[in-house]
Amino acid sequence: PDVVFFGEVMPDRFFDTFEEDLNCCDLLLIMGTSLQVAPCNKLPGLVEDDVPRVVFDRVPRAGHEDSPLQYPASSKIAYRDIHVGGDCDQA
Repeated sequence: PDVVFFGEVMPDRFFDTFEEDLNCCDLLLIMGTSLQVAPCNKLPGLVEDDVPRVVFDRVPRAGHEDSPLQYPASSKIAYRDIHVGGDCDQA
């Protein structure tokens, strides 16, 4: 698969298709990102309200002002976000 490293420009295909992809998304898997760099940090907030969001990362990526994620999933406002801790390859 193609990889985009920090500081590189996202391919045109990303911008051409992300809205359509998110509209038909029924599960969002988020792996190995700080969720602090645009445009990817905005994607979790663009899926429908009933779409579960699972973050695979060493550190829970919720609670900072720009994060749409809310933990723990058992709370009334955080009914769909799950953090799976550890290295992405092992989680």
